[in-house]
Amino acid sequence: MERIPIFPLSAVVFPGEFFNLHIFEPRYKQLLQDAEQENSSFGIPYIDNKTPGDYGSEVRLHKVLNRYPGGELDITVEGIGVFEIQSYEDPIDGKLYSEGLVKKRMESLPFEQSSILAFLLNEYVSLGKNSDAIQQTEPLLSSYEAAILLGMHPAKKYRLIQIETEQKRQTWLNNELKLLIQSRKMELQLDRKFILN
Repeated sequence: MERIPIFPLSAVVFPGEFFNLHIFEPRYKQLLQDAEQENSSFGIPYIDNKTPGDYGSEVRLHKVLNRYPGGELDITVEGIGVFEIQSYEDPIDGKLYSEGLVKKRMESLPFEQSSILAFLLNEYVSLGKNSDAIQQTEPLLSSYEAAILLGMHPAKKYRLIQIETEQKRQTWLNNELKLLIQSRKMELQLDRKFILN
């Protein structure tokens, strides 16, 4: 287990995903200053309806986009891992921000991609939803990479990071994709009926 600075948000950042943040609270300005100076990571525990969840994203500062005179920042972070919160720790040593005692998930690599996931993802892409953002999918995608392409809602992303193994995450994504494909086909049918009338 490890102590890391925490920045609770209603967001999930998958490993390999980039996410923009505007930093304005004094405690998080201090957190980012420390992370930048020490080249250290920090955690984003997922918050739903003001309630912190048990899981979160480990991120690293990727780029500072803007620095404002009052110390506010626009930044991009990159997801580098997933963790489970064991406990929240009060600020120490003059720090304004809290830390969390976390158990980082160690991913077992290499993974074997399900051919079903690749097939369903390509079928969804072919139906035109997000087709401008998604090109032909790579032959090998992890569950996280596939989910990034789908642009999932934070609550769905949170559900995915709770699943411990790659195989189980791919199975869950397969079921989600089947629902998305069915929904998209219904949308297209309604569009056609509207045009015909």
